[in-house]
Amino acid sequence: MPLAFSLAACGGSNIDNIVLSDPISDDALSNRIGELADAYVDDYENGNFASAVPTTGRATMSGAILLGGPGIVDGTNLDAANVVGQIDVSVDFASNEVDGIASDFRFNSGTDIGGELILEADILRDGEAGIAGTLTGTLTNAADEPFALEYDIYGNFMGAGASGLVAGGTGIETYLGNVYDAGVVFAAD
Repeated sequence: MPLAFSLAACGGSNIDNIVLSDPISDDALSNRIGELADAYVDDYENGNFASAVPTTGRATMSGAILLGGPGIVDGTNLDAANVVGQIDVSVDFASNEVDGIASDFRFNSGTDIGGELILEADILRDGEAGIAGTLTGTLTNAADEPFALEYDIYGNFMGAGASGLVAGGTGIETYLGNVYDAGVVFAAD
């Protein structure tokens, strides 16, 4: 079931200001995913979001991203996450912009995947301490076959001073002319 992408384009972009984290090993990425899950999953599931989001200043965050079937978003099928990677995020609290680059992707088997996904989102100032936007891009597998990904992203700031971010969404993956439902979750601090 293809999704209709109805979010308006976000304002400006801080993409050029993002410094990508150095690639890390499979074990280090697995450990980072565990750290982020320990730090945020329970609070996120219980709606314990940041109580206030700053209105001035900037923040940079880095974390982990998981791609797979749509079941990973609502937790009904976490095993559907078959691709993992890193994400670097730039938050401009004054302009309400959240931009990021997801990279260093690999299949769970350890096989590297080329390409990047671009996060463009706006900070929601309606009491949710959240974000809404899109994550899009094209990745390539070991056979150099492209697969395009498009997600609608929703998430929330976590922790004191909005020091963390947890988000996810659903969308579509287009691979070899076929369209599949897809899901994504990420966390960064």
